[in-house]
Order: sequence, then structure tokens, then C-alpha cells
Amino acid sequence: MIISVTNLKGGVGKSTISQNLAVWFAHQGKRVCILDTDMEQRTSMRWAGLRGSTLPYIAVFGVESDQIIRTSAKQAEDYDIIIIDGTPQLGKTALATVMASDMVLVPITPSAFDMWSFENFLNRYQEVKEVKTAKDIPFKAYIILNKFTGKTNLDKNVLDVIQDFDMGVLETKIGDRVAYRECPITGLGVVEMKEKKSKAEIEQLGEEVLTKIKNLHS
Repeated sequence: MIISVTNLKGGVGKSTISQNLAVWFAHQGKRVCILDTDMEQRTSMRWAGLRGSTLPYIAVFGVESDQIIRTSAKQAEDYDIIIIDGTPQLGKTALATVMASDMVLVPITPSAFDMWSFENFLNRYQEVKEVKTAKDIPFKAYIILNKFTGKTNLDKNVLDVIQDFDMGVLETKIGDRVAYRECPITGLGVVEMKEKKSKAEIEQLGEEVLTKIKNLHS
């Protein structure tokens, strides 16, 4: 199963969600790898280098944009779950990331800038969806609300707006918590930390994504 976590905008939590999902799947006994497509930041590669040897192993590979489809297909021979940590680009990298994936997860934070960039991403997504539908390839995409509190008018407005997009919305919402900001500098996932609320969110997200995977091939 190849899952991409992507958006055209930076700062929406792609790497954080990629890493935490990878950790959750690894704790379920799955063989997991991350493909880090951000050539400049290499956030997931740096994070993996900080993981201790006593933790479940998660392989992370740096991948050039023109190698995403080929590399993800090759790694699918050795891993149960491949997570593509998508780079914030509109061009061929974004198209290749979506094309390579069985499932696309699109993090969005409650902001007008996210909504505007998401509309551009949606156009690209529709192109790939039409190709995969024509070839009868199972494929689904879902929005994940990230840094979401549910307490502001903007949070409530975003909930209304995303219902109009031609894409599913996951029930799990990820809060704006310190634990998520600590993950990249500790090499951990929140399910390996003590903070209970973030741990519960990722456990719920993992279970929901796993259910979607099962439904995709049923």
C-alpha cells in the first residue's frame, strides 16, 4: 500500500503526519518505509537518523522527483506500507506523488492560505483521478484537518468549505499540540511519548486509515 501525504503548501504538517503514521503502522507489526521527496529540507531523513535502535525500524529514503513512481513501486516489493512525504511543489513532483499512490492524504490547517493552495492542488488531483479511474485503478484521497481546535470561527468555516470539495474528509482531526513539534527533534512518534491526547489522535488516525485501506480493496 502506497500512501502519500501531500499538499502544495508548506507548513501544513506533511512530514509530521507521515512520520507519526509510519510509527503507528510499525507498532502494528507492519514493514514501513518513508520516501522523503523534499530535496531541500529532508525532514523525514533527519528524523529517522534520531530514532533509537530499540524502537521499531522505519526505513527512510531520499527520492528525486523523477524517481517517485519507480521507487515507490520497487519498495512495495519489500514493505507493507510506503508513505510518501510530499514536497510543497505544484509541478511534476506533485503529479508523480499522486500518480504513484493508492491513497492520498492532504493535510489542511484552518487558514485562508491553505484553502487557496488546496484549490490549485485539487485541479492536479482531478487530472490524476481521471487517469486512474479510466484504468480502473483503486484510488482514494482524503483531507486531514491539522492544527485544528474546533473553537474558532475559522475552524468552523473550514469544516463547511471542505464539504464542497470533491474529496473525502477523515473524521480524525489533529490538534495543535507541543508533542507534534517535539517529534522531529527526538526521532519519536507521539505514540512513543507520554502526551495522551496526541497519542490518542494518531491511534485514531491510524485505525481510520487502516479501515480505508481495507475498504479500498474490498
